[in-house]
Amino acid sequence: MSVDDAYRKGRQVMGRASRRLGKLLPSLPEDLHFRRYFGVSTEVAVQVWDMMGEHNCLPHDPKFLHFLWALAFMRVYPANDKALSTSLGGSDPKTIRKYIWPFINSIFELDGVVVSLLL
Repeated sequence: MSVDDAYRKGRQVMGRASRRLGKLLPSLPEDLHFRRYFGVSTEVAVQVWDMMGEHNCLPHDPKFLHFLWALAFMRVYPANDKALSTSLGGSDPKTIRKYIWPFINSIFELDGVVVSLLL
């Protein structure tokens, strides 16, 4: 997954896919939209995705779109199903939960790897 592809998928989740993609540099509007919505930069999202792949902790049949759903969910933590559906593009809450929790668990599995890299 490239940073450009991550921006494009992020725009899809944010409901901004029909708009022209702006400049992809840190602190410019495109980057700020991504960070506000998902809580991390595209570079960090791609790095986490790559690390999950390297350490064999990606869920079965992984899709970057579902990973972005998980990031957005953890950022917002919607109070109810309607808020969950609204925050993630109107998708069915059962479908969203089906895909986000395996990614949240996969991110948690990186805990030992990331902590050991910092020590």
